[in-house]
Amino acid sequence: IILIETTKAASIIELVKTQSAADILVFVEADTAAAIMSEVTPEQAGAIMELIPVESLDSIVNEITEDKLVQRLPKMTPEKLALMSVDILL
Repeated sequence: IILIETTKAASIIELVKTQSAADILVFVEADTAAAIMSEVTPEQAGAIMELIPVESLDSIVNEITEDKLVQRLPKMTPEKLALMSVDILL
């Protein structure tokens, strides 16, 4: 995997289809995915998080800072939030 700066990666993620973005983020380290998700808009992050499997999403969300997470979690559906680990959300 080629390492590129998070801001550039976020710009690329915003240009691809939401499903493709989710597919990409599943294959990078959780801290890198979290950094990218922190750079994209909350709406885009919420849409992407809807498509990431819960097992991967828990790891990514665990790495997102609280201030960024507060902006992004409301963009997800209640159904997806309910599938996530309570420990991660608290």
